[in-house]
Amino acid sequence: AEKAYRNRHTDQKQHTRYLQRLGSENVSKSFASFQKMKYNEPEKWEFAKLDYARRNKLKNHPEIALPNAENAVAPEPKFTKYLFNPENQKGYPKGNAFTSRLGYGPDNWSSLQEEIVRGAKEYPATFKGNNGFGDLYEQKMVLYGKNRIPANVIVGWIQRLDRSVSMTSAYIKEVKKNED
Repeated sequence: AEKAYRNRHTDQKQHTRYLQRLGSENVSKSFASFQKMKYNEPEKWEFAKLDYARRNKLKNHPEIALPNAENAVAPEPKFTKYLFNPENQKGYPKGNAFTSRLGYGPDNWSSLQEEIVRGAKEYPATFKGNNGFGDLYEQKMVLYGKNRIPANVIVGWIQRLDRSVSMTSAYIKEVKKNED
């Protein structure tokens, strides 16, 4: 409480910046709640800082945006036949991670789809090469999910020759120290 009081002026400015960049759905509108997270919820605070840094990087360097992100799609089969299909041995464990951490599953996969597509416009992308079918990109996103518990999500994309952009993969990955 003493630290929160001592830092209230700089925290107020920081709260305003975070609210502007991350939105009220990811950072509480309440300054008291922001300080509570900052000083009493270390995991959520680390994710908030990571999310702010990633989105700010894209804001300051628009050239690292996912190409054609505004038209990116995440095909329904990636969720229904891969992530949340118990018969898919490769995808289902990834889907279980989304369910346990973020609250997404077979009944609400379209909400995860929407969050990923929205994130395509908000995070920097890294070019990963060309596989003969198109250019491959990776984005590191912070998704908050239905449970409001943040997770580091890696999303793979392909930009095909016709310039269309489609999700190829998504999975939760632990954040390493000093990772952007």
